[in-house]
Amino acid sequence: MSIQIGAGTVTGSLGLAGMWDRIQPAVQRAVERGTAKAEETATQLAPVGTVSRPVYKTGPYAGASWTSRDPGRMKLSITSRVRWRRDKSACVGWVTAGSHDAFYARFMELGAPKAENFSPSPFLRPAMETIDLAGILAAEIMALGSAGSAGGMLAEVADDA
Repeated sequence: MSIQIGAGTVTGSLGLAGMWDRIQPAVQRAVERGTAKAEETATQLAPVGTVSRPVYKTGPYAGASWTSRDPGRMKLSITSRVRWRRDKSACVGWVTAGSHDAFYARFMELGAPKAENFSPSPFLRPAMETIDLAGILAAEIMALGSAGSAGGMLAEVADDA
């Protein structure tokens, strides 16, 4: 799951044309804070199994690490990252779950289409829905205002509205 703040969104909807270069640090901090909150929430919401199973000892998959099960492995695989697009037009944050040893995270989130009686247990989507990205971004831009740059101009734009 991902979140994104782009130049068009900020400059168009907030009336900050020509200010994108000055507010990029605030945008990055907002996306970082939003993805960190989503990661924390997803970790809390992620289902944890109760069955522990060792690595297969025989058969075609003997010794393969992904054949074992440990409660909490999927929860430990939840990570987030933030990157800028190459052209600096948007800052994107991702929250992901699953790894080679916790490949089943997608089935927990979305369900398994061919398995009967296996309903989804979403944890990433609800975590992403808890983020108030607009509020976080506004707070970051206003914090710039205390330093006398873009935030002060944002306050002027808000006063004019």
